[in-house]
Amino acid sequence: MEKKKKIILIIVIVFGASFPFWISPLVESIQYDFRYGDGIIKANLCDVDKVNMTSKFRSCAGHPYPRSQDPMSTSSEKHYIALKYQYFEDAAVDVKLYAIWDGTIEAITNDTGTIQVGKQIHLSSAGWTAVYMHVDPLPSLQIGQRVMAGELIGYCDVPYPPMNYTSFDICIHRHRAFSDPGYSYFELMPDDIFAPWAARGATKAALVIPADVRTKNPCQTGCTDNLLCYNVDPANWITLA
Repeated sequence: MEKKKKIILIIVIVFGASFPFWISPLVESIQYDFRYGDGIIKANLCDVDKVNMTSKFRSCAGHPYPRSQDPMSTSSEKHYIALKYQYFEDAAVDVKLYAIWDGTIEAITNDTGTIQVGKQIHLSSAGWTAVYMHVDPLPSLQIGQRVMAGELIGYCDVPYPPMNYTSFDICIHRHRAFSDPGYSYFELMPDDIFAPWAARGATKAALVIPADVRTKNPCQTGCTDNLLCYNVDPANWITLA
């Protein structure tokens, strides 16, 4: 009898200690379903009238992303947002970036990778993380800070010249930053938030290359600086009207 009590006590202790770890994803999922429904994006990340074009999700633009444990991940599961020419030199002043949802600033880091431009902002909400790349966070922005959808959090950082870099990135992940798979910013956007993009001729379908299409037509790798081949191919991009 005493042995059974000890076994039960051990089970209770182990179960209790692990409770936060298995219950957290469940709570996050419930929060997600309750708070957002189908469209989790609550604000545009920038003023759409300052954008020239955006890369398609799963395009062959840039470099493979996420750079994960999967060696076959050879497309770009994010969007490059390329600015209009007149904003290249003054992007750090003119191109504002906004929180796409109510959430918490999880991290502010230096940029990583082959082309290190600006910083990154990681904005988390109910089990999702948005990663803004090549940006200039507000000096007042702090890790752990709560922000509201549409709130100004920084500016675009495109050093043109001297680096001829003309875009910033938006990457969406379930749970933690850089986890597989990536999600399209536009696919998670309700129609009312997508309206400014639609007004300039974009469609959600055109902005996303289906997974089966990319599997049958993989991007070519091994080009300069770990970039995907055919980076500037118009098939990778949607130019706005």
